[in-house]
Amino acid sequence: VNILKVVTKPNFPDSKHDNEKMAESIDQPIYVLCKIFYQYEDKCRKCITNLLANVYNRIACMGYMLLYFLKVHTRLQSRKNPNVVFKTNVYRNLCDSVNQSVESCLARDLTLLERESPLFFLWLLPDIYREFKSNMINNCDVLRTLVGCIDAKNLRDLIYCVTQGKLVIFQNDGVIECVRDSLSYETFEQFCLWQLLQAHDIPIEYLQDILPELESSNHAEALTYMLMLLKCEKPNAELVRLLLSRETKNRGDPFVTSALRYWCQEFEEKLSEIIAGLLTSKYPNSSPNKRKRPLKNNSVQTTSPSSEQLLNHLEHFRRSCRHGNGTGTGLYVQDAMQRALQQAFSHSSDSTKKQYCDLFALAAEDETSGVGRRGASGRGRKQPPSKKESSSTSNASNKKNIEPLSSFISSDEESSEDEWSKPKAAKRRKKALSDSD
Repeated sequence: VNILKVVTKPNFPDSKHDNEKMAESIDQPIYVLCKIFYQYEDKCRKCITNLLANVYNRIACMGYMLLYFLKVHTRLQSRKNPNVVFKTNVYRNLCDSVNQSVESCLARDLTLLERESPLFFLWLLPDIYREFKSNMINNCDVLRTLVGCIDAKNLRDLIYCVTQGKLVIFQNDGVIECVRDSLSYETFEQFCLWQLLQAHDIPIEYLQDILPELESSNHAEALTYMLMLLKCEKPNAELVRLLLSRETKNRGDPFVTSALRYWCQEFEEKLSEIIAGLLTSKYPNSSPNKRKRPLKNNSVQTTSPSSEQLLNHLEHFRRSCRHGNGTGTGLYVQDAMQRALQQAFSHSSDSTKKQYCDLFALAAEDETSGVGRRGASGRGRKQPPSKKESSSTSNASNKKNIEPLSSFISSDEESSEDEWSKPKAAKRRKKALSDSD
């Protein structure tokens, strides 16, 4: 074993562009075994595979040396014969002989190669992603090794390769698992991952399911990039549903508020209709039997925001409107939202009515709903005008219903902006960034 360790010690050339030095680098005795395995893959397969497997189990670098040999040998031979191909079966047969999956072997060998030579790890990577596509795409283990070793220049070169079509790291299906795994990365590593995701033009539909899982206190990097993606999208029922399914805090969720405020600049009416539909669905005007009927799609049911979440997000969004230029206040005056608030009020408990009294106060008083006719529970509210009252009184009442949109914040309520990162947390992130650099 000691002799094998000396014989198999990696001898990477100084330059990966010098073909002569590349050829010399695979002239070591251990590569003779690789050449035989490459040339007589079918004839001597069992005998050589067993020998190579024994070496692989005893010498850690054997796996990535075989991968290195396959690339260099293919590169040199293709200059003479363009039909020479990268024989992935050579490596796959080795994985079978040691009773390990190709994915786990690739992750192990590439991690060892990165520790030995990050330069040749990055040089070999595009070929491995291309030749072992089914095993490498969305491979979280390899991805963790990749983002853990690169700097800004390496990231730039990788994005060049992705843009030119020479490198594919992600595919749409299953990419969300890579994002979930990345939540434990260092800040710069997450930055690299999101840059690579953007280079692949991954649609937000394949990432949006993670929205309810991200925590404001622990996942600042992912929240930042998801917000940038949301800004490029128009609000739709699925996006808004997932957004409002996020857990609410005492002082609100600045992520939700930011997304809603941005969408309100251009899509206020549409956004109001979507949220109103979600709110109305929590208070259906149907018989008790129909309300007990379970939803066919259990996944939608579990990720659908509760009535408490919806009211909480709407309340904190209402509070946030006093800190801007008035953007978002029109969200509450749309007909659908007015009806939804009236319906929510009619079906809410006294404690809920009291908790969200300022929010419910935004709903125009309607004789067909419980709003404005709740007796003692209607603190701060007036009875709806009777039909015998003059039209001037009616106009004044309608004006009063809309007027709170500019001044509907209680003086003792705190802004959700207090939730922004504190200086201490910011310093910790800066230190993590400098360490990773």
